[in-house]
Amino acid sequence: MKKILLVEDNTDNRDIICEFLAAYNFDVYSVKDGQEGLEKFREIHPDLVVSDVLLPKINGRNLCQMIKQESENKVPVILISALYKSYSLRVEAKEKYGADDYMIKPLNLLELVEKISGLLKIAKPQLGTKARKLSGNNQHEAPGPPTKDEISETVLFELIHHLKKRKLTGTLKVSGSKYSHTLYLHDGYPIYVASNNPQETYQALLIRDKKLDEKTLNDMELKAKSLSTTLGKLLVEAGAITKKDLAYYLISEVSERLSALLKEKSGRYEFMEDKSFLEKIKRPPMEIENPVYQATFYIAANAIENFYSTVKDCIVEKVEDRLETAGKIEWKEEDLTSFALIDGETSIAQLLAKSSQKSTDMLRIIFTLEMLGIIQLK
Repeated sequence: MKKILLVEDNTDNRDIICEFLAAYNFDVYSVKDGQEGLEKFREIHPDLVVSDVLLPKINGRNLCQMIKQESENKVPVILISALYKSYSLRVEAKEKYGADDYMIKPLNLLELVEKISGLLKIAKPQLGTKARKLSGNNQHEAPGPPTKDEISETVLFELIHHLKKRKLTGTLKVSGSKYSHTLYLHDGYPIYVASNNPQETYQALLIRDKKLDEKTLNDMELKAKSLSTTLGKLLVEAGAITKKDLAYYLISEVSERLSALLKEKSGRYEFMEDKSFLEKIKRPPMEIENPVYQATFYIAANAIENFYSTVKDCIVEKVEDRLETAGKIEWKEEDLTSFALIDGETSIAQLLAKSSQKSTDMLRIIFTLEMLGIIQLK
C-alpha cells in the first residue's frame, strides 16, 4: 500500500483530500505546515508528497526542493495552489524547485488520483471496502468517491452520493455529449438542476402538453422582456396558466433535467463549492423527492449492485425527523411495500432476502432514501 504525505494548512481541504485518497486505499498522512511536512517526510519515508505552495514556516516550493535533495530526486512531489496560478510560476515550480506536477485549486480530486498513480507507475487503484484516513494513528471509514472523471451511470450516481455524504454545498457541472447540466446541492441535497437543452424547460413542457401553443408562448416571452418581468409571472397574470400549473411545470422541468443528467453516458464533470447561488435562485423551493426517485430508475443494475456490495451487513435505520419526506414520493406500489420492510433492525442483505422484488430494485429504493436523508446505514 503506497504512502502519501499531504501538507496542507487549510483544515477542511486537508480532511477532504485525505478522505478522498484514503478511499483509494492509499495510506495518507497529513500535516499542517512545511516544517511538520519535512519532519514527517523524514519519519515515514512516503512514496509521494502532495503539498500546498503557500504554507507556514516552510513554503511548499522550498519544501519540495528539500525533499528532492534528501531523496536524491526519487520521491515525486505534486504542488497545489489557489493563488500561484500563472504559467511562469508553474514552470518555475518544476524547473527550479523540482516539482513533478502542479495543480490549481479547487482541485479535481479524480485527476489528482490519476496523477499520483501515473507518478508512482501503478494502475489507478480501486476503491477499498473501508476508506481510511491516517493522521498519526487515527482511522475512520469514509464514503467512496467515483472512480474516474469520465461520466458513466456508475460514476455519476456514486459522485452525487459522495457529495451528499460530505454534506457539500455547491454546483456540479456535467458536460455531456451534447448538452450540459448543472446540479445545485445544499448540504448535499439536490435542490435544482439547470440545463442548456431548450427541450428541458417548463416552456417546452407547456407546449408538449398543449397547455400553450408556440406562437402564444413566443409573444408572451417578448412581452415579459419589454415589461422586465418573468415569463411565469406574466403567464399567470394573463390567465394563460394557473399558479398550480406554473408550480407543477417548474418541478417537472427539474425532474426532466435530473433524469437527463443521470442518463449521460460520456462527458466530464466539475464540482465547485459555492453558497452564492442560495440567494440567486429566486424560484420557489423545489420539491426534489420525486425527481430523485424517478432518476434512480436510470442507474445501471450492475452499478448499483457493485455500489452496495461491501455494505450489505449494515443495518438500515430510518431517520425519524425525515420520514415525512417519504410521503412526498409518488411510490410504485411494490416499492412502497419494500420500503415498509425497513424497521431499523434489518440489514441490507436481510432486506434483499425479504423483499419480493429484484435485489436491484430494493437497492434502488435504498439509494433513493439515502439521497433524501430518510434512512442511514449503521
